[in-house]
Amino acid sequence: MKRVGYLCAAVVAFTMVSAIALAGPKRGVIVRADGGISLLPWKTDADAAETFSKWQESARPGWLPAQLKSTEQNITDAEFEFHGGQPANNALEWDGAEIAVNMSSARDIHAGRMARAQATEIARLKVEERVERLKGSTAQANVHAAMITALEALNLNVLATRIAAASNPTALSAIWPANVPR
Repeated sequence: MKRVGYLCAAVVAFTMVSAIALAGPKRGVIVRADGGISLLPWKTDADAAETFSKWQESARPGWLPAQLKSTEQNITDAEFEFHGGQPANNALEWDGAEIAVNMSSARDIHAGRMARAQATEIARLKVEERVERLKGSTAQANVHAAMITALEALNLNVLATRIAAASNPTALSAIWPANVPR
């Protein structure tokens, strides 16, 4: 009997979570004084005021004053990838009616992330190569050296051309070298 009770509770909980997910929360768009936006989800209008108040308490001085706008617009994962706290890392904009992606900013953000990821991976592999050489594991050190060479040989001009040609956030997000970890 206990198992049936647990199963019923699980089905009810799943049904409630599914109903909330299908209904979708409203999204608050906070238009900041620095020109950036912040996104806040909420379930009811009463939650919106409380959530916005908490946000204002922790906001940076340059972000205030701010205005709260409401939207039920869905943001794709690719679009949300270009949302960050600082304007330099945030390609999302509020055009007065909906959230839009500034593709020029998104391209700059994506190129910077790619360059930092490539540099970080090269640095990590160089350390591993040195450790392997010091341990006398020449074969493994040579594997790391080959990986470093491949990363350093990435054709940045081809990547730059593809980034410039990306017409939307999904296409831009898909541009990433296979041997560079995200």
